[in-house]
This record gives sequence, structure tokens and C-alpha cells, in this order.
Amino acid sequence: MAVAVAGALDLGAAAGGTADAPAPASTGATDTTAVATTAAPGTTEAVVAATTTTEAPTTTAAPTTTAVPTTTTAPPPTTAAPKVLPGRLAPPGPIPTATPGTGQWSPIGPPVGGQPGMYATTLPTSTGSIVGVAWVDPAAFSARLYPGGGDPGGSWAIPGSNVAPALQPGLGAVFNGGFKMKDSRGGYFLDGREAFPLRNGAASLVVFDDGKVTVGQWGRDVAMFPNVAGVRQNLDLLVDNGQVNPSATNTDTGVWGATLNRATAPPRSGVGVRADGALVYVGGPGLTARGLGDALVAAGAVRGMTLDINNQWVAYNWFTHGPGGLEPHKLVDGMTQSARRFVDPDSRDFVALFTR
Repeated sequence: MAVAVAGALDLGAAAGGTADAPAPASTGATDTTAVATTAAPGTTEAVVAATTTTEAPTTTAAPTTTAVPTTTTAPPPTTAAPKVLPGRLAPPGPIPTATPGTGQWSPIGPPVGGQPGMYATTLPTSTGSIVGVAWVDPAAFSARLYPGGGDPGGSWAIPGSNVAPALQPGLGAVFNGGFKMKDSRGGYFLDGREAFPLRNGAASLVVFDDGKVTVGQWGRDVAMFPNVAGVRQNLDLLVDNGQVNPSATNTDTGVWGATLNRATAPPRSGVGVRADGALVYVGGPGLTARGLGDALVAAGAVRGMTLDINNQWVAYNWFTHGPGGLEPHKLVDGMTQSARRFVDPDSRDFVALFTR
């Protein structure tokens, strides 16, 4: 008896980190036909007649054909990357860390055009603390500087101590500004005037009249172009060309801001810009000056600057919008101030992000 053998070849498409379409299923299954041949009983021997001996013809039954079923294995499912709206940035990729549960991004804030425009993750630090990181697509959110009620203070076109209720339906997030102006070694510009003189060479958070925002060195990367709407300066660049400033050490208590009780790892915050134009914010407890710079680089910043430090000043709050109105959330629990900070009046300057 013949033995039928059927082979099935399974090809799976490998899924990458981009939106590559899955390779079509390739089926190498081959139909093999088994032929069973059966001899009729008693027909293969000679039949002897009574008077004449004649060799009887051999009779063979018609062959029986049985088709072996073809087996096809479907390729493993491939998850396509989310579709990115025209003009929008692709979501950030994971940040490799040695601490489980960190470095993975999750969408936060209100969606824009049905797609997230803000993501958050956490990162471990050398001191053992966990800090928050926010990523913002400038094509989804526009930025505005708010001078606060006391520092730098003053009278402005839009009152600067908090986000007014009329503007809150479009609010995506708020985060703290820099040091008090007397300690910042920099200036402040808004509404066409300098509240404090801008310093050449200072690290500068610059907002343009279309709401786009960047970070750079004043006089080199950014300057007083006609489309500049606001400038907040604070010390020098902490990160430049993707490298942390060598003067930012793990033991600093003064060069990068005077810390309470000369602590080397107080709460700190910083902001930077990635090569693709995305804005990144880092903030939380237990950050040395070097640790803040390292976290900004890990988040992809090519240029970055320190913002305010110490327990009561570090804050990044993001918002969702429910039936009851604004719903505030902290970037990380280690930020001690209320999640409504800067929605309620505040003495210090800050940055607000609004949906486009």
C-alpha cells in the first residue's frame, strides 16, 4: 500500500516598530495524491479448464485516488502602528530602563483630532526615585507663557496668575516656569516688551506667535525674530547637542540652583526639545543636577534647560474634560502641590498648553 505524505509550509510576517504592512501569508502546502492499488482476489493465478489449459488474463481493479487535505497555517497577527494624522508627530518610542514599569509611554490629556498629542512615562534616577516625563506634540498643542501674580508679575494682555475659566475648555496641561527672576540670570519677554532684560547666551524657552515652542541658547539658536511671542530664560543650557553640561554634577547644590538645606537631590524640573520638534518635560523628587540632565537626554532632548527646583515649585498638571468640567491630574504623585495649581491663582510664572 502506498503512504500519502502532505507538507505544509508556514511563513509569518515579522512585525517591526513602524507601520509596515504585514507580509502576505505564504502557503507552501503541496497536495500529494495517494494511490491505493488492490488486486482482485483469485485473478492472478492461472485457471485450468476441464479439457484445455489456458492462462487466464490478470485483472486489475481501477485505481482508487484519495486527495490529502491541504493544511494552511495563517501568519501570526501583526499589530500596525497607529495612524498618524497629517502634520502630526509619531508617538515616542519606549525608553530602555532597568526598572520594570518605567520607560513605557501612555497617552494623557485631551485628544486632538481624535489622536493623542501628549504622552507620559516615568524614569528611575540614580538616587532611587521615580520622576515623570511628558512628551508634547507642538502640532497638537499651542503654548503660552503666563507671568504669574508676583514673579515676574506685572500687567499683561491676558491676566497672568492663572488660566481663566473661559480658556479652560481647551486646556491640556500646565507646568512651572523657572527660578525667581533675581536668581535666573536671565530675562522675561511677553506681549512685545521685556519685563526683565534678555541675556545673550542664556537658556531660553521661546514661544512663537503660532503657539509653537522651542528651547535654545539666546543669540545662537533663537533670537528676537518678529514672530517671537514670549521668552523665559533660566541659567545656561543644561543639555546642548544631546550632551549634559559638564558642570552639572551629582553633588551640586548651587551652580544649578540653590537647594534647600544644601540637598544634592531635591525635586527638580526641566524642559527640552527633541530633534523632531517635540517638547519634553522632566520633573519629580530626588533629582541631582546631573540626573535631571540625564533624564532629559533619555527623553530625547537635544537641547534642554533647568526650570524651578525644590519641593513646592515643581509641578506638571494635565487635564481631561468631563461632564463636570476640568479634571486635573498630576504627572507623578511626588509633585506635592495641588493638581489645580495654575488653574487657581498662583504667584509664580508658568507655561500653559492648549489644544489646537
